[in-house]
Amino acid sequence: MKILTVSSEAGGARNLIEVVEQFRSEIMFTNLCAGGAIGAFEESSLTYRNIDGLYDTDELSGVVRSLTPDAVLSGRGVQLGSPERMAVEVARKLQIPSVGLIDEWYDYKKNYVNKTGVFNALPDMVCCPDEQARVEALRDGLPEDRLCVTGSPLFASVFSNRNVTSHRKPEEHEFLAAQGDRLLVVFLSEVIESEPIEQMKKSIREEEEFDSPGYDEYGVRRMLCECLEALALSCIVVEKIHPSARKEDYPILNTRTVDWYTVRDIDRSYLFDQADLVVGMRSAALLEARILGVPVVSLQPGLVGPNRCTAARKKLIPLFSSVDSFCDWLKSQSFPYKNDLTTRPEFARKEAASNVISVVQKLTTKH
Repeated sequence: MKILTVSSEAGGARNLIEVVEQFRSEIMFTNLCAGGAIGAFEESSLTYRNIDGLYDTDELSGVVRSLTPDAVLSGRGVQLGSPERMAVEVARKLQIPSVGLIDEWYDYKKNYVNKTGVFNALPDMVCCPDEQARVEALRDGLPEDRLCVTGSPLFASVFSNRNVTSHRKPEEHEFLAAQGDRLLVVFLSEVIESEPIEQMKKSIREEEEFDSPGYDEYGVRRMLCECLEALALSCIVVEKIHPSARKEDYPILNTRTVDWYTVRDIDRSYLFDQADLVVGMRSAALLEARILGVPVVSLQPGLVGPNRCTAARKKLIPLFSSVDSFCDWLKSQSFPYKNDLTTRPEFARKEAASNVISVVQKLTTKH
């Protein structure tokens, strides 16, 4: 069997990587990558074809025709015109089965509809990480006969290997040598604003269009630093920025007691293994850190609208919508300590990658 994987987002890519790594001895995979997916595949050492800059469906159709895959397996493509969406459209035209992987617990319908709300890029089957995601996707308007629960290949792997120490030590990073006995806080940044705050001059109307959650990564990083400084905690903060972010947009925030390092390319498992505390907003990586037994919190000061932090929604980590409540919690903690999960979560079911491949195989048999 030949499977073509397509991804442009880091989350989707990491799930696809787990499937490819587990089945590459049995199945021939060709991996098309763009955007944040490229970094994920580079970290994995798997071969891939860079399709950054490919925005034409006909051009992608030519690529797919030349590869003659039996099926297309893609991550979620929430952006209009994403490679994932184009791949599904091409697969439909070429009568190739298509399967999509959902790696988040929101924006279900948004992944597959055009500007008018019409499903123009819905795969033949959509793999959900758990029953909660399936039910929410159904409520959001996805057809029931296109949904199945497989588990998340990424989180299944994280849980299975949670007691295995990462051997990929990024020795070039200064914070490793500087840590000593100091508290190591990992801040998982996200791209919420499209530009640094000092460059943004939005009108009230533009702010409404932006649909802000009530905070942005720049404000949260500053508040985190101020909180640590106010508590006189001698610590190192390692800010892990999003793969699509530019490091130069995030100035260093050193204070009297806080040494701040901003990194983008680093092995997350190793970083979490070293961390005493992981702070984020709504990133799916907070779930990964929680599975690994690190104390984890979601800091969303001034949260407006629905909470999109899955780890907090699942009651696996606390959510702080004010800096004061976060500071009070931090003051009550005694680091370091572990916070291990006692049972495997449904979304991290061991057979997740096998389930995804089974879905693909069933579709190819029908065709």
